[in-house]
Amino acid sequence: MTTLVAALLGAVVGLGLLLVVAGVRGVPVTLVVPPAAARWRRVEHLDRRLGLALAAAVAVYAVTRWPVAALAGAVFGLTAPTLLGAKARRQQEVDRIEAVARWAEQLRDTMSAAAGLHEAIGVTARVAPLPIRDEVQELAARLRHEPLPTAMRRFAARLASPSGDQVAVALILASERHGARLSDVLSRVAAASRAEATLRLRVEAQRARTSSQARLIAGVIAAVVTVYLVLNRSYLAPFGTPVGQAVLAVVCGMWFVAFWALVRLAGMPAGERILSVDS
Repeated sequence: MTTLVAALLGAVVGLGLLLVVAGVRGVPVTLVVPPAAARWRRVEHLDRRLGLALAAAVAVYAVTRWPVAALAGAVFGLTAPTLLGAKARRQQEVDRIEAVARWAEQLRDTMSAAAGLHEAIGVTARVAPLPIRDEVQELAARLRHEPLPTAMRRFAARLASPSGDQVAVALILASERHGARLSDVLSRVAAASRAEATLRLRVEAQRARTSSQARLIAGVIAAVVTVYLVLNRSYLAPFGTPVGQAVLAVVCGMWFVAFWALVRLAGMPAGERILSVDS
């Protein structure tokens, strides 16, 4: 029982160190205040991570009786949504870029039917692509009591993507120049967004083999360790000594850094924003 308490305390200390590092590095702040629902989602996500960390630490310690392994399990549980959900987030980014392209085409087609800019935004808000429908509907609501340049800058801040900035700049310039050649500009923006989405999908397909190999290696190693713990525990007995725990800490740290680097390298830079948060 004393060892279990020590392992849990070590996991808490590790989580505290991660929070301290996050506090020192700082958290980027945007001018758009998230609604209450978004803040609650963040709290739920944090609770989920802490729950996974605690469950992983207890489960790993119950199987291995190694404090370092329990701490590694806590770190993995805390970072698992980030490590395992990277591919889904990249796909979500691609979907949002394609959604911006489809919305630009919707605006172009609606305005070609002799509709004004404000009216076109209101009409397309009801049928905007799902990945950005909430942002477009919020934009349409803001246009009822805000000038278009201000509402568009807030819209671009919500999307936080270069393709969204391009649409915002095009609409701002169109409102100031009475829609001169807006259809051509929206067509070019849509084409550029689709080209970026296609490029991201092509890169993701090329990197899929490397990611699959990394997951296979990790799975095989985890399976081998599990088999030894169940069938031949004496083979891993040296890891239960203080020196073995130190070696295990180094090995776990190297694995964690390797997987984190793999996730970071798999990501693609979003590119330079045209509209800054203070513009």
